[in-house]
Amino acid sequence: MVFANAFNEIDGERCAEALIARGQPFTAIVCANDRLAVGAITALRHHGLACPDGVSVTGYNDMPLADRLQPALTTVRVQHYKAGSKARNS
Repeated sequence: MVFANAFNEIDGERCAEALIARGQPFTAIVCANDRLAVGAITALRHHGLACPDGVSVTGYNDMPLADRLQPALTTVRVQHYKAGSKARNS
């Protein structure tokens, strides 16, 4: 596990680099948001690791254009308004 200091592509790349540097094989990276996932995919490519064939990457938020990335990003859509409304009414 590696913790991000910021929720952006640069830190996603840094975190993935840290995982790769450990030298322990892994098959997936779960990122706290889509921007971290984009950075992680960049780091994987720099090391010749195929995504999603060799390493699966997922993010959260379903940011606009996530489906236009190559490969399309697997992401979890968070329905913020719906969650807030349910929490308020609980």
